Amino acid sequence: MTPAPGAVPPPPGGYRAPVRHGFPETPVETTTRLRPVRPRQRWRTAAAAACVVLGLGLIGGAATGAWLTGDSSAGTAKSPYTAARAAWHSVPVDTLFPRTLKGRGAGPGGTHRTWTRVAVAADSTCKDGLDPLLLTTLRSVGCERLVRATYTDATRSAVTTVG
Repeated sequence: MTPAPGAVPPPPGGYRAPVRHGFPETPVETTTRLRPVRPRQRWRTAAAAACVVLGLGLIGGAATGAWLTGDSSAGTAKSPYTAARAAWHSVPVDTLFPRTLKGRGAGPGGTHRTWTRVAVAADSTCKDGLDPLLLTTLRSVGCERLVRATYTDATRSAVTTVG
């Protein structure tokens, strides 16, 4: 870079004027002060250390619990719902929905009732066979298909559907 005409180069090791680019410094750059740093408070340091120790203890306890309960030699127990999900394909209707059900103390005043199956509906989707409010509840637990039967009591005064 060539110096401007009439400019004198500074002596070696001498003061060199800062380069100006044609716009002044803003007031923010000239008036900003540093905020004083407060001294550390011992109680904050102790609280942070206690949180670290408790957090590591909780994480370690959870990892140990998962490791101890994750024993692969233990047999996995099948839930009745898991077994029932596939049972309706191969189990006879009379096993899924018996012809009669005995309801001990199921009637008014604790009387015994006998329920007789009057109909078995064909399997359908949950959307086609359920009330919209009940559908929203059962969809959250995984309702996929609906299998149902209707029963009446011996007096034929009460009817109920199970599925």
